[in-house]
Amino acid sequence: MVAFFGFLYWIWNDISTAKPLAKPTVMIAIPRGTTFDESLALLLRLGVIERTFPIRFYLKIMGGYPMIQAGIYEFHSPLSPLGAMAVLREGAKAERLTVIEGWTRWDIAQAMAKIPALRLKDGKSALPLFNDVSLNADLDTRARDLEG
Repeated sequence: MVAFFGFLYWIWNDISTAKPLAKPTVMIAIPRGTTFDESLALLLRLGVIERTFPIRFYLKIMGGYPMIQAGIYEFHSPLSPLGAMAVLREGAKAERLTVIEGWTRWDIAQAMAKIPALRLKDGKSALPLFNDVSLNADLDTRARDLEG
């Protein structure tokens, strides 16, 4: 009986103790179709949690695993595994940018600067992003920028 309560104490201590992460903020992208187990493995690999068994055991006892939406998640240090599950339960943060027909790169850069998740000082700091054609190479090998 003592061993059982010791085990429960270990589980609770493990999942409720906030620990420092490798960085002050860890951003994780969870792709569409990712299972809960795959999400836990990603959290483990990126250092958000130290082990999966305690949180998996706790969630199973408490009524199941949360549904996880695809998207970008932000985890702030220090964080407990229960805190990480709360971030996942809240859902991904979605930022949208609507590009209006006829906008130039400067118009788009100004709109991008208003999105907090991009952490741009101003529209000018977004302009260099329009010159990175590496993601567009399969569509147009001669492109010099992303405008047009």
